[in-house]
Amino acid sequence: MFSNHLDTPYYDRARCQVSKYTVLMYVTAGRNERALRVGDVELNEIDEMTCVIFYQSCEHEGRPFLESDKIFIRSELVFKDKKLRRNPQIASLFSEACYMTC
Repeated sequence: MFSNHLDTPYYDRARCQVSKYTVLMYVTAGRNERALRVGDVELNEIDEMTCVIFYQSCEHEGRPFLESDKIFIRSELVFKDKKLRRNPQIASLFSEACYMTC
Protein backbone atom coordinates (compact mmCIF):
# COMPACT_ATOMS: atom_id res chain seq x y z
CA MET A 1 0.00 0.00 0.00
CA PHE A 2 1.27 3.48 -0.85
CA SER A 3 0.61 6.39 1.42
CA ASN A 4 0.30 10.10 0.87
CA HIS A 5 3.29 12.21 1.78
CA LEU A 6 4.04 15.79 2.63
CA ASP A 7 7.62 16.99 2.29
CA THR A 8 9.37 18.27 5.37
CA PRO A 9 10.87 21.66 4.52
CA TYR A 10 14.55 22.53 4.86
CA TYR A 11 14.93 25.17 7.53
CA ASP A 12 17.89 27.37 8.58
CA ARG A 13 16.86 30.06 11.04
CA ALA A 14 20.35 31.62 11.19
CA ARG A 15 20.25 32.31 7.44
CA CYS A 16 16.47 32.93 7.31
CA GLN A 17 16.15 30.15 4.73
CA VAL A 18 13.26 27.76 4.19
CA SER A 19 12.37 25.44 1.33
CA LYS A 20 8.92 25.85 -0.16
CA TYR A 21 8.90 23.69 -3.30
CA THR A 22 10.05 20.18 -4.18
CA VAL A 23 11.76 19.62 -7.54
CA LEU A 24 11.73 16.16 -9.17
CA MET A 25 13.77 15.55 -12.33
CA TYR A 26 13.04 12.14 -13.86
CA VAL A 27 16.15 10.69 -15.50
CA THR A 28 14.31 7.62 -16.80
CA ALA A 29 10.93 7.26 -18.47
CA GLY A 30 8.26 4.91 -17.23
CA ARG A 31 4.64 4.26 -16.48
CA ASN A 32 2.32 2.98 -13.79
CA GLU A 33 -1.18 3.80 -12.64
CA ARG A 34 -0.45 6.98 -10.69
CA ALA A 35 3.31 6.91 -11.27
CA LEU A 36 3.11 10.31 -9.58
CA ARG A 37 0.15 12.03 -7.99
CA VAL A 38 0.36 15.57 -6.61
CA GLY A 39 -2.92 16.77 -5.16
CA ASP A 40 -5.58 16.06 -7.79
CA VAL A 41 -3.09 15.74 -10.67
CA GLU A 42 -2.03 12.24 -11.71
CA LEU A 43 0.76 11.27 -14.11
CA ASN A 44 0.54 7.70 -15.41
CA GLU A 45 3.39 8.08 -17.90
CA ILE A 46 6.52 10.13 -17.32
CA ASP A 47 9.03 10.90 -20.07
CA GLU A 48 12.73 10.98 -19.33
CA MET A 49 14.05 14.41 -18.31
CA THR A 50 10.59 15.49 -17.11
CA CYS A 51 10.78 18.09 -14.36
CA VAL A 52 7.97 18.39 -11.80
CA ILE A 53 7.85 21.23 -9.26
CA PHE A 54 5.23 21.40 -6.52
CA TYR A 55 4.55 23.24 -3.30
CA GLN A 56 5.68 21.17 -0.31
CA SER A 57 2.32 21.39 1.44
CA CYS A 58 0.73 19.35 -1.38
CA GLU A 59 0.05 15.71 -0.62
CA HIS A 60 1.85 13.50 -3.10
CA GLU A 61 2.40 9.84 -3.87
CA GLY A 62 4.81 8.08 -6.18
CA ARG A 63 4.79 4.49 -7.38
CA PRO A 64 7.54 2.42 -9.02
CA PHE A 65 7.64 2.17 -12.79
CA LEU A 66 6.26 -1.13 -14.10
CA GLU A 67 8.77 -2.00 -16.83
CA SER A 68 11.87 0.04 -16.00
CA ASP A 69 13.88 1.44 -13.14
CA LYS A 70 12.57 4.69 -11.71
CA ILE A 71 15.53 7.05 -11.43
CA PHE A 72 14.98 10.65 -10.43
CA ILE A 73 16.77 13.54 -8.77
CA ARG A 74 15.02 15.32 -5.91
CA SER A 75 15.87 18.78 -4.71
CA GLU A 76 14.19 21.79 -3.13
CA LEU A 77 13.79 25.47 -3.95
CA VAL A 78 15.01 27.47 -0.96
CA PHE A 79 13.89 31.02 -0.20
CA LYS A 80 14.99 33.73 2.18
CA ASP A 81 12.23 34.65 4.61
CA LYS A 82 12.96 37.34 7.21
CA LYS A 83 9.75 36.45 9.10
CA LEU A 84 10.84 32.84 9.58
CA ARG A 85 9.95 31.32 12.94
CA ARG A 86 11.13 28.05 14.40
CA ASN A 87 8.66 25.17 14.53
CA PRO A 88 10.10 22.35 16.72
CA GLN A 89 7.78 19.71 15.19
CA ILE A 90 8.90 20.50 11.65
CA ALA A 91 12.55 20.63 12.74
CA SER A 92 12.23 17.20 14.32
CA LEU A 93 10.60 15.71 11.22
CA PHE A 94 13.29 17.21 8.97
CA SER A 95 16.06 15.85 11.17
CA GLU A 96 14.53 12.38 11.19
CA ALA A 97 13.87 12.38 7.45
CA CYS A 98 17.36 13.57 6.50
CA TYR A 99 19.57 12.04 9.13
CA MET A 100 17.51 9.06 10.34
CA THR A 101 17.76 10.26 13.95
CA CYS A 102 15.15 10.92 16.61
